[in-house]
Amino acid sequence: MPLKQRLFGLGFEAGRKFIADEDPGYICPICLGIFRDREALTLEHVPPEAVGGKVLCLLCKPCNNGSGHSTDAALHERAEAAQVLRTGQSRRFLKLKIEELALNGTIERKDDGSEVQLATGRNDPAKVEEFLRRMRNSEPGAQLQVWYPNRFNDHFAMVGYLKVAYLFAFAKFGYGYILRPCLDSVRLQIREPGKKTIWKWWLRRDGDLGQTILYLLDRPLKCLAVAINEHVIVLPALEEPHDQYEKIEQLTRDTPRDKLLGEFHYTHAFKAPNRMELLCDQIPS
Repeated sequence: MPLKQRLFGLGFEAGRKFIADEDPGYICPICLGIFRDREALTLEHVPPEAVGGKVLCLLCKPCNNGSGHSTDAALHERAEAAQVLRTGQSRRFLKLKIEELALNGTIERKDDGSEVQLATGRNDPAKVEEFLRRMRNSEPGAQLQVWYPNRFNDHFAMVGYLKVAYLFAFAKFGYGYILRPCLDSVRLQIREPGKKTIWKWWLRRDGDLGQTILYLLDRPLKCLAVAINEHVIVLPALEEPHDQYEKIEQLTRDTPRDKLLGEFHYTHAFKAPNRMELLCDQIPS
């Protein structure tokens, strides 16, 4: 059976008990619109295909296309920036700066550190000569600044993480979870990424950053948390769900952006789904 047909059938059957006054259909998990024609829906990669995501569910065309030029693009750029920091490899040049003089350059990670080089043929020769002169004559302890040319909107990137976490939660737990009123603010933030509907929806984490895991946390707050890279994206809890975003604001408003918020304690952990499981809807896969 074609993938799109199978996903449509799963969503169609799962959504039956939530559609009381209309004919059954596939409920788009972002806008909650009801669709009876598969052609009105598109395959959705989670995370975005550009950062290695796989098809996980269907979205209506407006919900799929609406974020492609904002949150998905920002998420791609942010992921590339993080990759540069980890590996030193980049598709575009880095900026090397000494005092106020900045030039294009590259950086290569090595076992004993990193090697920084000016990009041959990509800089004004006169500026290169001046740059090297300053390097030779710099005071002991002077720092060479290296940074990645940030082209992404960080707010849009974090909305992109929220969307990814929400769709993982949908695929794992189904409509029985996402249709609860406490997720209205999450859907609104995803649909209108340019606004700040939620003050903050993430916490920082360390440890194994290679795995995406869904946690049922009970400390420092009771919630469903999706660990993606260095972030823990917070969603309302499965049991006794309520809006946890005010609590996050209380915990983090006066702390540095990158501060780790102590240790997380969880009762259950699940690998990120690679198919629509819809556990709360009790639909066989």
